[in-house]
Amino acid sequence: MFISACSYLARNKLNNTSLSDYPELQEKLGKKDFTPKNNFFLLEQSSDSTCRITWGNNEVTRNTQEEIDFNLARRLHYQWENTEYLILKGGTGSGAWLNFVLPFSKSEKVKTFDNLLCFDPENNLVASQYFNDTVLVVQNLKTDQKEYIVLKDTPCEAASNLYCIDSIGIKNRELYLKWATKYLENDSSRIFEEKRFQIKI
Repeated sequence: MFISACSYLARNKLNNTSLSDYPELQEKLGKKDFTPKNNFFLLEQSSDSTCRITWGNNEVTRNTQEEIDFNLARRLHYQWENTEYLILKGGTGSGAWLNFVLPFSKSEKVKTFDNLLCFDPENNLVASQYFNDTVLVVQNLKTDQKEYIVLKDTPCEAASNLYCIDSIGIKNRELYLKWATKYLENDSSRIFEEKRFQIKI
């Protein structure tokens, strides 16, 4: 089930929830979670059903304006980081998740994405799942420029492109994709192609 970031956040703000329903979240509230680069994030209760994220490092502390419902907040965890961004991930359903890109610069706004799959920390590039023969979209976090990865000759035969991606990575502006050209339930019968794309944004 694929849910957009905006629709998920808006819908779940309306749900009636209680903090007592989420004991694992109660344990996390107000406690700093430190990352490998010594950045941190923590969750702070903002209403009887929502939280806000606080994040930072030794030089800066920031807070989100967007409220996040308890159900998503309890699932948030560290995914990636560099000197400019901290990226969190929270599951929203089967094969679906949201990512929060939290900038350390106070001049930049928080960005949310559906299903981020990889991160180029040297060039601030992220790649996320897309639809139909446009299988991926790569976005530059600094400039917001986008580049689309299109595979017209080998479309995914599954309900979601996610199920045709065997492995993916991005480094030095080169995107690597191992793609299943035939999606079959028996993994041993699947046919794969390895592709590389030079990202220009």
